[in-house]
Amino acid sequence: NVACRLNLFSALCMAAAAGVLTVAVARLSRSGAGGMLAALVFATATVTWRYALVAEVFALHALLASCVLFALTLRPERGVVVLACLGALTLSHHHTLLLLALPAWGLTFVRAALAAAARQRARVVAQLLGASVLAVLAGLLPLLWIPIAQVESVGEDAFFVRTGEKSVRVRGRAAGVAPGDLKAYQALHFRS
Repeated sequence: NVACRLNLFSALCMAAAAGVLTVAVARLSRSGAGGMLAALVFATATVTWRYALVAEVFALHALLASCVLFALTLRPERGVVVLACLGALTLSHHHTLLLLALPAWGLTFVRAALAAAARQRARVVAQLLGASVLAVLAGLLPLLWIPIAQVESVGEDAFFVRTGEKSVRVRGRAAGVAPGDLKAYQALHFRS
C-alpha cells in the first residue's frame, strides 16, 4: 500500500530528524545532555507527532533542516560543500529551507576563507567555490526524475505522457517518437 509506505517514510524522517538534532545540538553546545534535551523536546512536541504520522512534506523538511544545523558543526571546509549540496537538495523538496541553508553556507564559507592563510586565501576560495558548484549540481539530481516520471511505457509501440490531470497515449514507432524523446514530451506536455 503506497499510503502506508509514505506514512512510514514520514515517521522515519521525523525519527531521523530527532537523531540528527541530538548530534547537532550536542556538538554545538558541547553537552550531550543538551542534545538529548533538544531532541526530547522536538520529538514530544504535538506538531512533530501530528506530521510524523501522515504523508506530508514536514517530516522531510525537519530532517533537512536538522541536517543543515548538523553541517554547521563540521569543519568549515567540509561544511561549505555539505551545505551547498543540502541547499540545492532543498530546492527539490521545499524552497523555504533555502532561508536556512543559504545563510548557513555563507557563514561557513566566510569561516573557511578566514581560516586559510592570507597568501593561500585566493586559492582556498576558488577551491571552495568549485566544490560548492559541484555539490549544488549533485543536490539538483533529484529534479532529473520529474521528466522521467512523466513518461510511462505501456508496451513496445506506445507510451503514456501525463500532462497534469490527463494522460495522452502516444504511438511510439508509428509516429517516430520514443519515450525518452524530450522534445516530443515537451510538445505533448504543453499542448492544451
